Amino acid sequence: RRRGLERTRAIVTASMLRLRPVLMTAFTTGIALFPVALYPPPATEQFRNIATGMTGGLLTSTMMTLIVIPVAYAFMDDIVNFVKRFYLEPKLSVPAFAKKTGNALPES
Repeated sequence: RRRGLERTRAIVTASMLRLRPVLMTAFTTGIALFPVALYPPPATEQFRNIATGMTGGLLTSTMMTLIVIPVAYAFMDDIVNFVKRFYLEPKLSVPAFAKKTGNALPES
């Protein structure tokens, strides 16, 4: 957005830039943890719960990065724009409107 893009275009561009590194990290870690989580060798049985938890956390964080964070950004941007529009911008009163336009009442 600092470069002048509209919000939706900025979100899509940023998501496309982050997609490859996030998915590469998730896939390589998932490939490494899946055998331990599903079929642990007898000597590494205690790592089954750790591998299952790490796989679930990795899946959750990947979905958060790719889906939830952009949606939350758009939602928060809407809230900020609402606050700016209704609470931070000065409202024109009737005398100020009449002085600015020369009319006593706004046209419908």
